[in-house]
Amino acid sequence: MQPLEVLWGVLLITFALVGIVRGFLKELGVTTVLLVLLFGLSRLEDRIPQVLTSAVATVGFAVPQAPDPKGQLIWASFYVLVIVFVTLISYHGETLAFQGRPPEGSMGILFGLVTGLLNGYLISGSLWYFLDKYEYPIKLIYLFQEPLTDFAQSLVPLLPLTLLRPFLPFLVVFMVIARVIR
Repeated sequence: MQPLEVLWGVLLITFALVGIVRGFLKELGVTTVLLVLLFGLSRLEDRIPQVLTSAVATVGFAVPQAPDPKGQLIWASFYVLVIVFVTLISYHGETLAFQGRPPEGSMGILFGLVTGLLNGYLISGSLWYFLDKYEYPIKLIYLFQEPLTDFAQSLVPLLPLTLLRPFLPFLVVFMVIARVIR
């Protein structure tokens, strides 16, 4: 098994390549959707488990809570699935692309690379954030082996929901205004 930061780096590189291929303007649309998702998750993160647990209890089922290792796996999986689902939707079909003419040549490649890296950071960093929050429950299904390396531990405070939380409302408003003006 590779350290977690290796998987994180591979995802960053993959999204950077996707950004180059798709182009700067399409990637900005994905960035907008991801920032809206992160804003929503940051505001509802503590309420979602309560609401879903209550909803499932009305049907007669019980969901284990976070201190229980199975509960940690369930909740981490829930957030991972939400992030993956929104990511797939934002990349698939008719996307929220910004209007305009993309830059040509090396500037177009550079802008696509940077926005792809940003989207990779938002996606893979958000996945990592929820794995960290729920104490890496993927170790239960043998996809991860503790402990984190020193480098990985130094990256945890730089994950999107930790680092960007105070700025998310402003980033969302900025991206929406940029989309309308563009």
